[in-house]
Amino acid sequence: QAERSAQTKAFSSAESAVLLATDVAARGLDFPGVSEICQFDPAGEASEYVHRIGRAARAGRSGAATLFLLPTEVQYVEILRDAGAELTAAQLKDTVEAAQLDGVGGRKFFPKRDAP
Repeated sequence: QAERSAQTKAFSSAESAVLLATDVAARGLDFPGVSEICQFDPAGEASEYVHRIGRAARAGRSGAATLFLLPTEVQYVEILRDAGAELTAAQLKDTVEAAQLDGVGGRKFFPKRDAP
């Protein structure tokens, strides 16, 4: 527990940090400076999704949440919309291509490839 408390304190006071966590971080931990949440596995319930993204944009601040889904999980978007979530869907391929056009990441992350 002492190690966890020390790590929590270090994350809370960091100017910039990345926290990889399970659902244990969705409730009970308060990190007021979190501005972005990325999820790689959908929550079991829409209410769990709300708690996960609730870590961002606390105390009147703005924030963003990104949820990556497999093609077999896209029905989850409709479940979240039915629960009142405002979502913008984008396919990863389209997002990567847009980032390349905007020059995000440079050639190091998005090497230019000639069309076949």
